Amino acid sequence: MLHKEKQAKNNAAAHTRDGLRAAQTLAMQGRQREAEDALKSVLRADPSCAIALYQLGVFAAGREESETAEDYFQKALKLAPKAPDIILAIALLRLEQGRHDDATKLGGEAASLSTTPETLTRIGNLFREAGVMGKAQDCFDRALKAKPGYVPALYGLRPIVKFTAESEAFRQLQALDARKNNLPPQERILLAFTLGKALMDQGQEEGAFAQYAQGNSLKRKTMGGFDVSLFETYADNIIRLFTKHIADKFKNRDENLGKHAVFVVGMPRSGSTLVDQIVSSHPQAASIGEAKALGKCIPFFPNAEVAGLFAQGQPSITQELINTLSSEVLDDIAKNYARLTLPRAQGAGIIVDKMLFNYLWIGLIRLAMPGAKIIHCTRQPADIGLSLWQICFPSGMQWTYDQKDIARYYLAYNKVMKHWQSLFPGGIHETRYEDMVANQEEETRKLLAFCGLPWDDACLSFHESKNRVQTASAAQVRKPIYASSVAKWKKHEKYLSELVTTLEAGNEQA
Repeated sequence: MLHKEKQAKNNAAAHTRDGLRAAQTLAMQGRQREAEDALKSVLRADPSCAIALYQLGVFAAGREESETAEDYFQKALKLAPKAPDIILAIALLRLEQGRHDDATKLGGEAASLSTTPETLTRIGNLFREAGVMGKAQDCFDRALKAKPGYVPALYGLRPIVKFTAESEAFRQLQALDARKNNLPPQERILLAFTLGKALMDQGQEEGAFAQYAQGNSLKRKTMGGFDVSLFETYADNIIRLFTKHIADKFKNRDENLGKHAVFVVGMPRSGSTLVDQIVSSHPQAASIGEAKALGKCIPFFPNAEVAGLFAQGQPSITQELINTLSSEVLDDIAKNYARLTLPRAQGAGIIVDKMLFNYLWIGLIRLAMPGAKIIHCTRQPADIGLSLWQICFPSGMQWTYDQKDIARYYLAYNKVMKHWQSLFPGGIHETRYEDMVANQEEETRKLLAFCGLPWDDACLSFHESKNRVQTASAAQVRKPIYASSVAKWKKHEKYLSELVTTLEAGNEQA
């Protein structure tokens, strides 16, 4: 009898182990739905499997289904109350919900329990997003003590410290560089971008740009033959399909629809995080960050022309979408957007949505939600290009690893924005990064007036805000405005010839 019970337990453990492995393999292949099915199968046989509950919560959080994610994480935590990864997952939810103090408290609890470099690095990223740079650095330092040369931790330090020639972190970078050919591809990429920043900190411009060139080249090779002309074609199709006739057809809709929403759009590295922080520092406003809400509200039609540009199932502007537009469809978009975003407003009357790529949807936003405000962030394009080329993004952004691609993407984006401005004159507020740096209070007053918000001094102290910042600007926006990034490209022009030449050629053709 005991033998049979032991055998049954062994079989159950093997089933759980095999199910978790299968789920992991499916997830790595991008087959998330099947991975979730595998995890649910594990739970049916073993309801006490905290790992399966945790991973299902991670998937739900990735879809911004915070209530579902919370339920999975809390169940997992009851089974494994001292698991730092689970505590960290709940901390990230709290940060997304705007509960800054709860998030950092849980982050501290996770840090006290964690010993692995992987989890310590993720906790460091949490603190960095929360603006607690000292604790972020402490977590990255602990990760590097646990595993000297751990590349993700060194990359985590990149935006929050200046690397000196004498620093232990820089010595680790040099040691890694000496054996970089033995590193996994992703670590080689992160190493190059981190070394580029470290050498720039020390005034070694030539060596820094050599590292950036290497990092971008290596990353580019992982992109699977990305072709920026696909985006150029899509931009032209938007302009062709979304006509003045369509805009005029629905121009008399209810002005109250979307009145709670402020959309911040534009190119990455255009000062958009700064604008988001300024507006959401107002006591009547709250940021929901780079939300995926709008895309979930728009009808989806297959579009073979954009295959490879957008995630599977992500909507795009097609002839079928234009044909299906009606007051009812637009009402549904507005209602669903409010349903998905208002619960995240934390009682504020205004939410700030900083999904920059919503610029592609400005026509639909204006029709579905006439009361919404749209802020377009702009900046000198070569400065945008330089900044993009110096960053390794966690996912997507395939066009940022080649200077010509960056310029071509920018030119196509600019054409789309000019089209929206011609269709909706006066309906889009443009704020230039350079103007904000030069005249912070004046530009802030313009922003708040456009959003229908009264003046509040807190908006000048945006760097003291406790809002979550997930972007590459997380460290910069925790400081008062500074001018050192204006016209920065001119200092490094000789390394940016492809970017500058392509931009200039495009402007001549426009």
